[in-house]
Amino acid sequence: MSDVYAHMASKVECDEILLTHVTNPLAGSDVYDACLTAYSCRGSEYDSLTTVADVKDFLYLDGKPLNYDPARKPRSQDLPDIVKLTHVASVLPREMVIEKKDIVGYKPLFFKLGGVESVDIDTPLDFEIAEWLYSKNLSRNIGA
Repeated sequence: MSDVYAHMASKVECDEILLTHVTNPLAGSDVYDACLTAYSCRGSEYDSLTTVADVKDFLYLDGKPLNYDPARKPRSQDLPDIVKLTHVASVLPREMVIEKKDIVGYKPLFFKLGGVESVDIDTPLDFEIAEWLYSKNLSRNIGA
């Protein structure tokens, strides 16, 4: 995706880019409005904004725990504050996308989303879950 991001950014005429993914269909216009507002008010300590969601799962890599000590297993809500990129929205200068070949800046402002807004469709099961959430209208602006 790095080359895709850089190529896309090189083909548009603008100073800043808001990139969204179609695999996050439950984020309503209110999410994008809030992201743009936060980006415009972000302050000099941040060069970009990207959406994230909390990860409160017991994670392993190569057979070893990443975020907890099995001998002192905490409650899941007490796990460290780790976030994942949701790819719902990223806002950053176009030149930075070309330079980094990424949609996350050097000093990003992480904009936390809830579970519904950050649903990502990668599998048939993800699609079914998103479809069910949409039908239940659990997000304020689903379909808006």
